[in-house]
Formats: sequence, structure tokens, C-alpha cells
Amino acid sequence: MYHLFEGWFKSDEAWQTECREGRFVCPVCGDKRIQKRPSASRISQVKGTTREEVAKDVKQRDLMKAKDLQARAMTVLREVAEKAEDVGERFPEEVRASHEGRKPPRLVRGQCSFEEAEALREDGIPVVPLPDAVLKPLS
Repeated sequence: MYHLFEGWFKSDEAWQTECREGRFVCPVCGDKRIQKRPSASRISQVKGTTREEVAKDVKQRDLMKAKDLQARAMTVLREVAEKAEDVGERFPEEVRASHEGRKPPRLVRGQCSFEEAEALREDGIPVVPLPDAVLKPLS
């Protein structure tokens, strides 16, 4: 009794080597007596189709997407920083007064410590740290 199954090998020589060394067996019964049936003509490999090449390409594309997203985010942050009023070290007081309605709402930027920023967030006031690169002029 024999079982039909498919296998793929890089070449006929690779198939013969696998069989000769006993590494290729029937997946159903484990028999090492394997016969090769006629197969389609050899199709040459298309460049960029091995798993390693595809994985490398996917990594490169992901890196390019990440760089593009980073550049777009920096553009948006720069636009926001340009439109915001710089209140310097008065930042915590200014955003708290605006949040509590003591001052009209407006877009501001400035400096505060990590602890001050955490206290503002705990009070429900959204603050976001800006990278230094956002405030530097583009060359």
C-alpha cells in the first residue's frame, strides 16, 4: 500500500539527498521507500520570494512607515507649538486657571516639572510633553 502526498524540494538533487540520507519519509506511515511522481516543469524562483527576503522587505516597509509617521507627528507638533502662546514657567498656573474657567481657554505651551505635569493630569487637565526638537527651527 502506498500513500500520495506532496513535497517541495529546491532541486531533484536535494530530493535525492533527502531520500538517500533517510530524512524524507511518508508522513502517513513513516515508510522510507518513497517514489517520485512526475511533476510540473521547474519554475525558476522569482527574486524576493524566499521567507527571509519577504521578512526583510516587511521589516524595511515597517521602518519606512514608522519614519513617515514620526515625521508627520513632528510636523503636527511643530504647527501646534507655533500657534501656542509661550507662557514659560507660568504654564501650570495658566492651564489650571483656563481649566477652572478663571481665564478663557487658549492654546499654551511652557515649562513645568514632571511632578507638576502629573498633578495637572490627575486633576483631569490634559498636558503633553513636547520633544525639544519640536521647538528648534528646521534647517
